[in-house]
Formats: sequence, structure tokens, C-alpha cells
Amino acid sequence: MKTLKRLFLSLLLAISFGGAAFAGLGGGGGQQSLNTWCLDGSNNLKPCNTAWGVSLPVGGISSKGFDITIANTVNDIGLTVTQNDVTNNPAAATITNIGSGHSLLVTKNNASQAGFLARFTDITGGSDTQITDLGRSPLDIAGSNQFYRNLGSAATSGPLVKIFQDNAGDDQPALTLVNDGTGNGIFLDQNAMATEKPAISMDIDIAGTGAGTNLYGIKMDFDRTGDLSSGVGNLFGYFATPTNTGASAGTHNTYAFYGEATGDTGGTSTAIGGYFSATGADTNYAVKTGGDIFLVDGTVKGGGIQMNQQTLAADTNLTLDKNDGLVAVTLGSTSDNTITLPACSGNQGMIVHVYITDGTGTNNAVVTRAGADTISNGSADLSNTTVTLGDTGDFVEFRCVNSSTWTILYESGTVVA
Repeated sequence: MKTLKRLFLSLLLAISFGGAAFAGLGGGGGQQSLNTWCLDGSNNLKPCNTAWGVSLPVGGISSKGFDITIANTVNDIGLTVTQNDVTNNPAAATITNIGSGHSLLVTKNNASQAGFLARFTDITGGSDTQITDLGRSPLDIAGSNQFYRNLGSAATSGPLVKIFQDNAGDDQPALTLVNDGTGNGIFLDQNAMATEKPAISMDIDIAGTGAGTNLYGIKMDFDRTGDLSSGVGNLFGYFATPTNTGASAGTHNTYAFYGEATGDTGGTSTAIGGYFSATGADTNYAVKTGGDIFLVDGTVKGGGIQMNQQTLAADTNLTLDKNDGLVAVTLGSTSDNTITLPACSGNQGMIVHVYITDGTGTNNAVVTRAGADTISNGSADLSNTTVTLGDTGDFVEFRCVNSSTWTILYESGTVVA
């Protein structure tokens, strides 16, 4: 009976296909003639050559519409689709699924082999190449899922990867990264800084509307629990270490943090370039600096500034440095107290306050500048070199406004010369 089925089916296929060969289904890239296929006991049509297995179910018995099986020793591709129609340019393959299952299910079931579940390669000629690898094998510890582009022919006008959430009613993130390992959540390695063009490692452009709402460009919540058995543990919410080297010409400025806020005068508005707060520790510093503070313009409001206070005894002299901001003087009767200001160069923005706490002595306190600096007492008097104080309660306050000029902000009972 099986021989009769084979004979009938061979005749039927020979009539239907004219005895033509079915290209691309033979081992080694050859051809497997349809009239040499066999019908097995499960009613599946298979090539009689057992090195290849291509199942075409008859009568709907099999759950698979088309099944390709390659024997272990056959070095060949299971399925190749070649689209040579460059006139109409149809798709090389389409999958239409009206059911509720997967449109495409790829399963890799060999624990001893590396490689990806899928690799998509687009080669347009020359050095223009795009590769997408998905599903890295756990055996390939140095590999990764990747989106690769090397378009050597011209610059690109679009991103390598774009995630577009176009549903205004969806309040969920467009991208979520979950990392339970010990490596970086995100690692960005950018090597395009050698050009003269502006190089931005991360560019965030956000526009929002809505009154009374909070809009965040970047919001971080970083928590650490646990204790240290010894040593010092630091928790950094933001850590930046820009380094500028190799400069030989021009002016090079390096900013670890640069903030510029622009407000609106409508309603009651306040623009704050930087806001810092520190609470909860044994010692709290909202701002702690390891260098000079340079005040380009503006005043200090809302609180005081602590600075080094020097106490000058009678008949003694003092040369200030960049850390000294307050000098209390007791006058003597033998010689004047001389207070020498720091050089303005490198100390622009520095403020110094000098006052007489005890003026019972007969001599004076004389404040003078360093080097060729001058002391300005108004726009019409710019070349002074000393300020003299002689009584209890007299005071003077200076600000270094450029590399060579101290300006008197406030004074009482002084003589400027």
C-alpha cells in the first residue's frame, strides 16, 4: 500500500510541477528532484535522501506547515531566500500572522555553541556596513548585543538607534535599564573629541508645559545602605573630572560644573544657577571648595561668609594673603600699624574688611596695596595707594575688581591718599 502511495504521489507531483527540480533543497546547495521524495508513516513528505529532511505535511496531520531538518554532518544552510527583483523591489520575505501566537519564534538549543540568535547585516558596497546582533550566547563572554554602523561614504543624518514613543497618553518610560550586576548601568565611550566641532557626549533636550509642575532635565535618587568596618566610604551623587591638557595657544577654560538659569519676569519668579543643601550629618557643608572663590559680579545675600579673621596688636604690621578677609586693629603709640593687601592679580573678587577696635593709641592704622596695585575711591580718584584709619570704630572695606585695582566699597572716618 505504501509503495502504491509513493507511485501515485510521484506521478501527481510530476504532473503538477512538470518533473521540475525543486532548487535549493538538496544537500550541498544542489537540487533535490521532487519525484524522489518519500511519504513516511506519519504522512509527511520527505526526501528519500536522509541527509536532508524537509517535511511538507499532507492532509493537515502535522502541526508545522514547513519543516527543514539538516543532518549533523551536512555543511549547508537550512533556508536561503534570494530576492533579485530590483525593478519592483518587493520584500524578500514576509510573515503574516492573524493568530494570537508569535509571528516569529527563534530558539537556540545547543549549549556548546557560541554565536547570536540573529545577525542582520546590511552591506551597500565599499566600507558602508550596518550590523545588528541580537541574543548573545552565554559562551561568548567578550561579545555583546550590538548595533554597528560604518558608513564610510558620507556622514549620517540620523541616529544609530532611535526609540520613539509617540503615544501622548502613555506615562511609562520609553526606555528602562535594569542592572542587577556589579558593572556600570550605562558606559559611554566617545572618541570624537579630536575634531574642532563641538563634541557632546550626552545631549538632552526637553520641552514641557504645565503650570505648577516640576520638570527635571536629570533626576537622580542614589541610596546606599550598610556600614564600613574600616576606612572611608564616599557616596557621590555627581562626580566630574574634566581634564584639559596639551594646550599651546588660545584661552582654555575647564568647567567641572557649569549652570546657567534663565527665568521669566511674569508672576513671581526666581532664577537660581545652582542650589545646594546638606543636612543630616555630624558636619554639613552645602558647598566645600578646594580652591579660590571668584565673584565676577553680584553680591552675597541671605547669610554671611566666614573668613579668616586677623587680630593686629598695637605697633605691629601684617601682610594679608588670599584667605584673610577681616582685620581687627588695636592702635599703638610708638608706630603706625601697616596692613598690606594681597596682590590683586589672581584674587579678583576678594573682599577685605579692616576696622579699629581700640583707638586709644596716638598712632594710625595704614592700609596699603602690594606692588603697583592702586586703590580706587570713586571714578575720579583711581591712583591712591593708602587708606588711613585713626579712631575707634573707623572701618574700610575693599574689593579687588581686576588684576591691579582695589575699590573701596564702604568706609567711615578714613583718609584716602
